[in-house]
Amino acid sequence: MYLQLRRILLSVGALAVLGGILFLFVWNGSGRKKAFVIAAGSKGGESFALSESIARVVQRYHPDLNLKVIETKGSIENLGLLKSGQADFATVQADVNADLQTSSKADRLRMVAVLFEDHFQLLARAEAEVKSFTMVRGKRVAVPPAGGGQHASFIALLEHLEIATNSLTITEMVSGEALTALVAGEVDAVFQVRAVPNPAIQVALENENISLVRIGGIDALRIYQPVLNAGAIPEGAYSRVPLEPPVDVDTVAVPRLLLARQNLDDSVVRDITQVLFEHRWELVRDNNLAAYIASPDRAKGLAMPVHEGSQSYYDREKPSFLQANAEPIALVLSVLALIGSGLLALKSYVDSAQKDRVDRHNLRLLAMRQNIAECESIDALDRRQEELYQILEEVVREVDNDRVNADGFHYFSFTWNALREAVRDRRAVLSANVQKP
Repeated sequence: MYLQLRRILLSVGALAVLGGILFLFVWNGSGRKKAFVIAAGSKGGESFALSESIARVVQRYHPDLNLKVIETKGSIENLGLLKSGQADFATVQADVNADLQTSSKADRLRMVAVLFEDHFQLLARAEAEVKSFTMVRGKRVAVPPAGGGQHASFIALLEHLEIATNSLTITEMVSGEALTALVAGEVDAVFQVRAVPNPAIQVALENENISLVRIGGIDALRIYQPVLNAGAIPEGAYSRVPLEPPVDVDTVAVPRLLLARQNLDDSVVRDITQVLFEHRWELVRDNNLAAYIASPDRAKGLAMPVHEGSQSYYDREKPSFLQANAEPIALVLSVLALIGSGLLALKSYVDSAQKDRVDRHNLRLLAMRQNIAECESIDALDRRQEELYQILEEVVREVDNDRVNADGFHYFSFTWNALREAVRDRRAVLSANVQKP
């Protein structure tokens, strides 16, 4: 009887332990099976489009993580939603977030990744004679609505250059309306913070009376906002024939960040960070800007801490202290002294090799243009389209392996997008022919 009772008690105890483990497993899993909100700006913006691409790919590899992308007015509203807990992730201009670095509220925010770089872009009509940003005095300037990072950046530039807001006429307009008003002559200039190239700006620049304006003084501005960088809109970024802009246009570049709530589950953030870097090719097929996703670099003025979930991913291959210091420091220093000059020569060689590599890919694309125009069936066109994506995959892999730099990818993507448009146009022609009686 005693032995039977003991066996029963042991069985009940084992079942209780197993039940507890099962409960914890189910409970922990159920905590992930919900919608996580990304505050991503306007639907017409690059951040919103890239956030939707991220949500789709994350769902593919982590079905329990449902990322819901919501439209907002911009970075300032995104930060508010993140701090209040109404959003779990947010896309934010780094210069807007800089003001929060010293705030106690910033303790609730953490970086996940750098998505891409935005550029301050000022467009003006020729007759307005706006040759630099300081010449906006007395002009009618359309800027994005208050509540977004773009508006805040414009006001910050005015304050930095000591330009009084009442010395010009500021009209708040969303992107499309502002560019339409510029073309119609209803405003003299338009200021926006966008990735290059931006399709809407590209259309506006087709008007010969409109051009990009230089924005200088970045070195002094970085004293107050270290997250800003000297940037340039490259020659031909918006058009190759004719060149638009005809020369590099100096401007300000600012990182677009993906932030998360500090108390968000580390495993959730780690899984999303993993998708950003290990499934980048799929993201790039959906959105070219995904090629620029990078880990946060504190050397570039990004002072906010990285989320522990993201940091655990970034540190996955971090060597131990003993491994990192296996060789004597003195030996390292002597080797560095010997190979210093060699590194300079190697850099020159690598830069040249990267340029040659991009040129070869562009020549392949140009060779395909006639093939696309001569396609007589949808099947043949589909094969050309698949070749396009295969070439894009090769280039993205070379970007990941540092065989192609960001500037080279930018020039390649311009040509690649042109051929993709050619495929779409030819498809429309073939489809119309098929539908004819």
